[in-house]
Amino acid sequence: MNGISNIIIGGCLPRSKTNLNHINKAFIEISKEENIKGVGPAGTDNINRVIKIRSASLNLSKSKLSQRIRTRRCFENRKSKRDQSDGDNDNVTPVKKFKVGSRTRDQSNPVIPEEDWENHVKEITKEWENKRSQTHLRTLLQHTRDGRLTWQSKLKPGKFGPIMEKFPCFEEGSFVMHEFFCLKNKENPDNFREHIAGKMEWMMKIVAKDVKLSTEETETEKSIALVKGLENNVNRKKGKGIKSKSCIKVVKNVQKIDSLPIKHLETEEEEAPYVVVFLDQEGNTLCSHVIGDGRKIIGQTLNVLDSLLLLIAVYYVFDLDYPEIYSQTLGILQQWAIGDQYTQQKSSNWIKFSDVLSRNKNE
Repeated sequence: MNGISNIIIGGCLPRSKTNLNHINKAFIEISKEENIKGVGPAGTDNINRVIKIRSASLNLSKSKLSQRIRTRRCFENRKSKRDQSDGDNDNVTPVKKFKVGSRTRDQSNPVIPEEDWENHVKEITKEWENKRSQTHLRTLLQHTRDGRLTWQSKLKPGKFGPIMEKFPCFEEGSFVMHEFFCLKNKENPDNFREHIAGKMEWMMKIVAKDVKLSTEETETEKSIALVKGLENNVNRKKGKGIKSKSCIKVVKNVQKIDSLPIKHLETEEEEAPYVVVFLDQEGNTLCSHVIGDGRKIIGQTLNVLDSLLLLIAVYYVFDLDYPEIYSQTLGILQQWAIGDQYTQQKSSNWIKFSDVLSRNKNE
């Protein structure tokens, strides 16, 4: 279990509409159409007529209500969204193929003029090409954060290559991770990093109960086995629809970093991000990358679990939605490691393993 106890973290929740909301909206629409007008002079017969008319109207309303609830639920639950602040504007945020939802804007940061924002962005490129001061770059990222979130929400679905072109420092995973921690806890990002480290360690201990780890395996090989075990516990394997795939690819027997097989770093445009880990001949981590959309982001540590968290940080920071093939693994991490409720479609395996985590949350 040494591979579990030594976790060090290097270095986008959604809630679907409730039935009550659907019912309220449907009732409002029906009430506009089903206004019962006068039924004639007073009397017992009229009272009976009123009761019958209202009863018929109620049955019709129930039928229409049920149909509208199903229609509205189907329409609004096609995408699972994170909670949005009042500052978000749905009218200017186009629907994205991989989009989880607009990030909550940091209202404590003053809105800077567009010209100043552009100058800060240019300064990031200039600093990246020269000194690459981490402190200066983090400060510039903070000043441009709200503007970047607004700008990137208008990009073509599944695209994050343009973000990396404009903000080249994101080529290093440490900057992506720092932005992720700041999005979750601006006042104390390091505290959130430690929080995730503890949650990941706990989750892997639960997974390890059903995974056989050999004493002859390296720490990297043990970590990979645990990640595969986590995926096996939650992935969709049967039934209709798209089946799950592993979000981590392992390339073995690589001699040195300078000779990485290029074919394992190539991805198509708009291809969803995933992790690729390169192992040396002894089975230790040589390096790792998060790749997708024709781009690569370099992991800053040799810890496989760090690489997995870098992956989910990419989805948060670049405001990408989880593709179905990776959604179950990323969703379980989102809910149990990060603490954001996952409301997209869950496999039966996901639900069962989530129950296991719930029963063991005090360990």
